[in-house]
Amino acid sequence: MYRHLRGDKPRVDWRRLMYINMARPRAVFTLWLENRCHLFFECAITKKIWKEILNRLGLGYIHIDWNEHTAWQQAKGKGNKMRIFKVALAETVYHIWWVRNRICFQQGRKEELQSQHIHDILMDRFRMNRKLTAYCNSL
Repeated sequence: MYRHLRGDKPRVDWRRLMYINMARPRAVFTLWLENRCHLFFECAITKKIWKEILNRLGLGYIHIDWNEHTAWQQAKGKGNKMRIFKVALAETVYHIWWVRNRICFQQGRKEELQSQHIHDILMDRFRMNRKLTAYCNSL
């Protein structure tokens, strides 16, 4: 019945970034809401943060557009690097969204947007998974 009501819908390329993601649920939800192209490929401030996060996680940074980003994600499959990338993406987007809301509604400052804070959250998330603990300790 559900499939009949839903109809035939094409699968989106970014669905794998959303599902089976170890990030906090609020971070995954915010990732779903946000305009990823602007956040990571057009805005200079957030591009800098994203670059710092990827470099700190040993994933490196290559300037590519969103379609190339999702193609890279699909090519990497389901290994540890992809698990780390998915959590990093969701948590970074959430933190950017959180700081932006503080600036708009609570007199926050853009200086609150720091890669160190995001990195600390990521390390806590990774330590919850024994397969990623060794990787975390090597960073």
